[in-house]
Amino acid sequence: MTEDAPAAQRAPVVRTLLVSNDFLPQVGGIQQYTDNILCRLPNASAFVAAHPEAATHDRDAKYPVVRSSSRYMFPTAATARELEAAVEQTGADVLLFATPWPLVSLGRRLDMPTAVCTHGAELIMPARIPGARALLARDLRAADVVYSVSRNTGNHVRKLVGDDGPPVRLLRAGAPLEQFTPDADGQAVRARYDLDGHPVVACVGRLVKRKGQDVLVEAWLRVREAIPEARLLLVGDGPLRHDLAAAAARQPAGAVTLTGRVPWDELPAHHAAADVFAHPNRARWLGFESEGFGVIFLEAQSVGRPVIAGDSGGAPEALIPGRTGLLVDGSSVDDVASVIIELLSDPARCRQMGAAGRRFVEEQFDPEVIVARLDDDLAALAAGRRLEAEL
Repeated sequence: MTEDAPAAQRAPVVRTLLVSNDFLPQVGGIQQYTDNILCRLPNASAFVAAHPEAATHDRDAKYPVVRSSSRYMFPTAATARELEAAVEQTGADVLLFATPWPLVSLGRRLDMPTAVCTHGAELIMPARIPGARALLARDLRAADVVYSVSRNTGNHVRKLVGDDGPPVRLLRAGAPLEQFTPDADGQAVRARYDLDGHPVVACVGRLVKRKGQDVLVEAWLRVREAIPEARLLLVGDGPLRHDLAAAAARQPAGAVTLTGRVPWDELPAHHAAADVFAHPNRARWLGFESEGFGVIFLEAQSVGRPVIAGDSGGAPEALIPGRTGLLVDGSSVDDVASVIIELLSDPARCRQMGAAGRRFVEEQFDPEVIVARLDDDLAALAAGRRLEAEL
């Protein structure tokens, strides 16, 4: 069997225990990232924080889940004991920490092969605080391998661990291609929000300033000057919702729609309801807050939609600029409005970009291939072999 063979076709060779505070049914990119891995990684289990709505998720999960007694786990002696019990219960050979902060130091206590995933924002901010930077670097250096979701994030990791630290390798976010498909039907969503007959731009994500929904709403008045029938669909929830709703209310009726949080299985239909996906992310707080990658761009392209991404952090790695979407200065209302008008005014180009986007995701972000490669890595760690650095 080749290295890139799908994980589902390979015999399990290592038992992995993923450790995380960020886990379903919480909503977020890291939570979905880890679930996608666990669903495909042979013989994997999870040791994760408690959650009041966990029972239904854990019952239906495709992998065993062991819950801590704590809603948020810290690297205390009590958490270490719970982790030891989870290792014994699951028979784990290797630990995979979903994020580096604050739990990865527990790997040293158990003296087990340890891998850790890094994403972006959770890494960059502590790295700029002197005391926190030293602690983070110490913990990362204690791991056997550090994974980064993008080359951008990997560059930050490399600076932290140094050339003599653990190898840094890519562990891309994959898009569930069987769920996010060009065959997704957005008609019911268009009917629900009275979008039929209108050119539509959608943004899916947590409503926070880093994601750029505030700039989209401000730009929308300029978009409608050029394309009066255009509609903006904002999917998600978050601390910015009240301000966005107030700004939307100052625009013509129906120009901007906020859906609130929608179920995971309805997201493909919301992507399919749009002609263009826009997520003008931007770095904030002098770069302390930025987009590590942006799996949401992969999901939109998987459905066959062109994407508009902020030229910030790791987001440019999630598309082929000029072929599957366009990059924009996410802090510029003028730039965002101009790019939206450019794409909405050219439906044929949108269709071409959408088709190219689907091919791009199929070729480079197939989760079966990504997780099969991870399985090989974890088997090597369990066997005591050192991995090679990629970044």
